[in-house]
Amino acid sequence: MTSGSKRIAGLLGAVTAVIAYWSLDWALGPFAAVRRYGRSPQGVDWAFQMPAGEWRWYLAAFLASLAAAIFLLGLLKSAARTEKASRRFWLAGFALLAFCLAGGIRLLVLQGAPLTDDEMVYRFQAQTLAAGELTAPPPPDERACEYIFLGIYRGRWFGQYSFGHPLVLALGERAGLIGLIGPLLAALLVPLLFLLARRLFDEPTALLAAGLAAISPLLASTGATLLAQNSATVLVVLGLWLVLRAVETGRFADAFGAALSLGAAFWCRQQEPALLGAAPILLLLRRIVRGPSRWPLLGGAVLGSLLTVIPYALLNHHLWGSYFWTNYQAYWWGYRHFPVVSPFGFGPAPWEIVHTPLAGLRATGQNLARLDFFLLGLPAATALAGYGFWRWRGEARVRAVFAGVPLTFAALFFYFWPGLADTGPQLYHTAGAVLLPFVAAGLAAGLRRPLHPATAVATLLLIAALTFWPAHLGGLYRAARAGDELPRLARDAGLRQAVVFTDFYPWAGGNERSWVLGRPLPRPDLSDDVLYLRTGGTPVDRQVAARFFPDRRLYVFKQIKGKAALLPLDDYTGEASLEQAARERDLPLP
Repeated sequence: MTSGSKRIAGLLGAVTAVIAYWSLDWALGPFAAVRRYGRSPQGVDWAFQMPAGEWRWYLAAFLASLAAAIFLLGLLKSAARTEKASRRFWLAGFALLAFCLAGGIRLLVLQGAPLTDDEMVYRFQAQTLAAGELTAPPPPDERACEYIFLGIYRGRWFGQYSFGHPLVLALGERAGLIGLIGPLLAALLVPLLFLLARRLFDEPTALLAAGLAAISPLLASTGATLLAQNSATVLVVLGLWLVLRAVETGRFADAFGAALSLGAAFWCRQQEPALLGAAPILLLLRRIVRGPSRWPLLGGAVLGSLLTVIPYALLNHHLWGSYFWTNYQAYWWGYRHFPVVSPFGFGPAPWEIVHTPLAGLRATGQNLARLDFFLLGLPAATALAGYGFWRWRGEARVRAVFAGVPLTFAALFFYFWPGLADTGPQLYHTAGAVLLPFVAAGLAAGLRRPLHPATAVATLLLIAALTFWPAHLGGLYRAARAGDELPRLARDAGLRQAVVFTDFYPWAGGNERSWVLGRPLPRPDLSDDVLYLRTGGTPVDRQVAARFFPDRRLYVFKQIKGKAALLPLDDYTGEASLEQAARERDLPLP
């Protein structure tokens, strides 16, 4: 077969694969259940429908594919000329690509709306820290201000998450640019994964790993959110790189930086530094015991650990009266009084969940499959990672870093919450990032000839843009629309400096979006322009509302027969007035 016929055969094979992908998607149902957001015209929840505006994302995916194809052709023609290009140039380009992908998803697909209740809690904590407070004062009416993962304990109104990531978000909150934090962290992860991969393998593999990090749907779509995985992953990858440097150099600064980074990651999320840092830390301890320069290494590791662990324990004691109670324990044990010793184990769990070994096995398999697809938007990414590890398994540093991935799966087998999310397997975000250098190593080892990293990245991005990305962006778009309905209605109605009282969303059917969105804080320096308070089906107390919100206009909101009723509180006289408002305004739900 001539070279020309091989190219034609390859092109026909690629086209056939894309057609097969969408044929299976049509025949077997959508790629992922997250695409089932939305409501039918009759107001039935979870009915699959495609909003008219979503078609533009399919058009955008097509245009992106066309641009990638043109870019790819240009690279193929000039690969020899660009082979000696500066490493910094390509790293900067990949970091910029990661920022644009994450920022574009946040701005255009999510439109700044939260995907989960967790983001609302992180925003609450960031606003509180930005105002110079660790926790907020209790709200005027605990029932009206009830929100999942927010609790009141020892006279403090707080979120269940640790302070590390909200502190990062608070910097963006003060600058009015909180939406840029995630994309910036996604961009920062690119050079950090380059450094880690170079320490594990070699520079060409490291540059390829940086490119894969730039186009990973897992990193890009999570980078579009306010989730703490972004901060935790950056700090863990930085810590792993510094641990490997410390093992090699024996320098105090490397050991100190490694301990400081992993300790700071512990302030964001405890799971990731504990599981992914365990084996590399053991490698460092072996180096301290058996190798030279043990005292600088030991001193740096101990000092870095003390500077992060001791303040964390003192803060916990100051807030909750115990050195070992984090915000998580204060919420579940102090506020919710949930009788569970640990979230890891089998038996009763929150929300009437009973965790069993079978459920753990099912969640593990689903997360592995989701991780395999979300790493690059293509299947078999984890197989490439396994191949890359196998080729380099003789190196102790490679075994130590890779060990954190199966350890994460083993530990989360006992965790009651599956962790599947619209942006991928969120509990495995950091493990997925650590896998990318191994994916690059497997890809580099499997190629018959050296390929410029940008060529490989453009090729993979092109294929994913024709298959995975359209379905994924559609799911994210629907999820954002479902979670932003009430605030969007308030924006459309032109509400400013207002308080909206509402019941549970009647269309939610008990899912996570049955909680009112918003930050109902009584202090002006913490509050948003429009606050949303839950009534729980009880009448609104006008006197309480007027006393606590004297400078805001008060409204009542409810969905009635598929229509949105938004009525000034002064005009509210009961259900009949809301029904009349729904008929007069004739505002169908978005």
